[in-house]
Amino acid sequence: MEVAGFELVVPDRRAKISSGDDHDLARRTISRWVTELIGHYEPTLVVGPHVADGHHGHETVAKAIRDAVGCHHGSMAWWMWSIWADLPTPTLISPSSERHLATSHAMLECYEGEIERNDYLSMVEPMREVNAVRGVEKVFGFGAASPTGGMERAELLTEVRHIDGRWERGSPRVLDTPAVGAEWEGLDDSSPLLGAPRPFRNRARTRFTLARAAGGGSLLAPSAARGLLAPTATRIGTAPVPTGLSAAP
Repeated sequence: MEVAGFELVVPDRRAKISSGDDHDLARRTISRWVTELIGHYEPTLVVGPHVADGHHGHETVAKAIRDAVGCHHGSMAWWMWSIWADLPTPTLISPSSERHLATSHAMLECYEGEIERNDYLSMVEPMREVNAVRGVEKVFGFGAASPTGGMERAELLTEVRHIDGRWERGSPRVLDTPAVGAEWEGLDDSSPLLGAPRPFRNRARTRFTLARAAGGGSLLAPSAARGLLAPTATRIGTAPVPTGLSAAP
């Protein structure tokens, strides 16, 4: 199955990240799996939740990504989204079109149990309308005006990378436009991203299954920047940023 231009990769054994589960075990399991995928596909971009998302499962996944990316030898970007809490320092605005909204609706409809519990479909458009207005000043600073002359809808992300043993944050920008100022800047000591990643010894390679869509496809992003989708238990569809989907616990 292909989702948002990415091929879905399903692990043989899914980590349990519900409120009563062992999140330390889940973090190690997910980190090992993401590390395997990074080694197999050599992506330049990973997309996943923020470590301060506010949802226990999302934060466990984010910490596992931090571990995997932080132990990777080489340069790799990580785009972080957040649903249950505002991103502390968003750096990237991704405008959303009608087509992107339709994709988000289609993806979110896969979560039948969550939608039956609460109407998350009703959030898809309003949350992006708020991002398009408030997000400009959250990304570019208070007093800033939209660099694109106004957007109807948008998604906000925090863009970081790990290179040469250090974390750097991307400078404010709109997707597919040059950054404002230096392209990357070092993170300060208060950043939650700077928690020490957990290296592990992978004595037996983790097995994973490629669920391939008819006609082929791959886990590579449909642009020059290759991407890797991180596993997540509950993900409200985001467009145009590629989104990871897996069954909820």
